[in-house]
Amino acid sequence: MEFKLLGLEMITKTKEANYKRGLRQRIAIFAHYLGMQQIALEAHSIVPQFSRGLPKNLLELSQIINNLEGKVSLRQLISLLPFVEDPDAELEELEEEKEKNKDRVPFFNQANTKPDEEVTDEERGVLDQEEG
Repeated sequence: MEFKLLGLEMITKTKEANYKRGLRQRIAIFAHYLGMQQIALEAHSIVPQFSRGLPKNLLELSQIINNLEGKVSLRQLISLLPFVEDPDAELEELEEEKEKNKDRVPFFNQANTKPDEEVTDEERGVLDQEEG
């Protein structure tokens, strides 16, 4: 998707640079006006920031996150999602949900083996043959 919009992206960067230059001039003029009114404002302290609203391919992004799982921190992976505003809050909420699920279904955490009392003589014979 981004490759298809490469030409538009180049035009957008040029327009953004021109707009940023004009905006800085306006900020400098406004800071000068405020200086005449005895209000101190540093024009260089205001930094214009632009963000683009390109649509995101969530399927591709989820595949990238699945491939990076275990190689990159979970906080970093969550921060890649465009619909998550605060990754730290999302991590806390995820941990709370895990704890609730553990409390709700505690028997899923048990080992999946038969106790020794329930092993029949026939099963013991098969096990002994496999070991010997």
